[in-house]
Amino acid sequence: VEARAAYPAEVVAAVVEAIGRDVAVLAKVNVHDGVPGGLVPEDAAKVAVILERAGVHGFVTSGGFTDRSAFFLLR
Repeated sequence: VEARAAYPAEVVAAVVEAIGRDVAVLAKVNVHDGVPGGLVPEDAAKVAVILERAGVHGFVTSGGFTDRSAFFLLR
């Protein structure tokens, strides 16, 4: 999980450095993708902590893939 979140954390840190801390930075994080070996809620929580430390102020959560279920189009 830490390796997966390393690059997004670098991007967040660069964005925060470029725009300053007075502008809210949001990140969209998939919470459960529904594929074997994929992201699960416990992993998403770890990613959120890493991104928060990098400067994210809030999160938009999502889950799943439309190829697994068409209902994901109706979120």
